[in-house]
Amino acid sequence: MKTKVDFLPLIDTVVENGFAVCDDFISPDYLAKLRHLIKEHYHEGEFKDAEIGDRFNQTKVNSIRKDEILWLSRGLFSELVNFYSEIDRLVSILNRYCFLSINDCEFHFAVYPPGAFYKKHVDQFKTNDARLLTVICYLNEFWDESYGGELMIYPESGPLRILPQPGRLVLFKSDELPHEVLITNKTRLSITGWLKHKHTPL
Repeated sequence: MKTKVDFLPLIDTVVENGFAVCDDFISPDYLAKLRHLIKEHYHEGEFKDAEIGDRFNQTKVNSIRKDEILWLSRGLFSELVNFYSEIDRLVSILNRYCFLSINDCEFHFAVYPPGAFYKKHVDQFKTNDARLLTVICYLNEFWDESYGGELMIYPESGPLRILPQPGRLVLFKSDELPHEVLITNKTRLSITGWLKHKHTPL
C-alpha cells in the first residue's frame, strides 16, 4: 500500500455528501500486484457472471448487469492482506466516530469486459439492511474518458461521473445512493464490496 490514508476527512465527506472519492489509495507497486492477481484468476476461468439479488435469491439478468465476479475472503489470496488491513483500519475509525457498529464485510473482484455495464440501482437490499457502506477500489492500469465505464452516481446535489482511475477509492452509503456503471469500451477492473452490520441474537 501507500502511506496510510487519513480516513477522517474522507469520512466527513461521506457524512456530509453521502459519498467520497480518494485518489492514490493504492500505491502503483501494490496496484500492479493486485492487477496481476485479478487478471490471472480471470483468465483461468474462475469468475462467474454476476447476478442480481442477495446470495440466497440470485438471478442472471443481462439487461441489468453484464460484469463477471469472483468472491473473496481474507485467507483466499496472500496479496490481499494489506488491502484488508486498510479496510480494518477504516472500519475501526468509522465505528469510533460514527457509531456504525460495522462487524462484517464482503468483497469481490469485478471485471467488466468491453460492452459490459450495470444499470442504475441501490446496493442495500429491501429485505436486508446489513450493507451500510459501499467500497470500490479501481485496479485499472490507465483510464481515458474515451474508454467509458464511468461510475455514475446520483446524489441529491445532482448526477456525477467518476472515472475508474488506477488506485482510486470510492466510498458511499449503500442505502441512499443510486448509481450505475456506464458501458465500458475497455476491460475494467475493481475490488468492490460492502461494510456491513451483521445482526447477532441476544
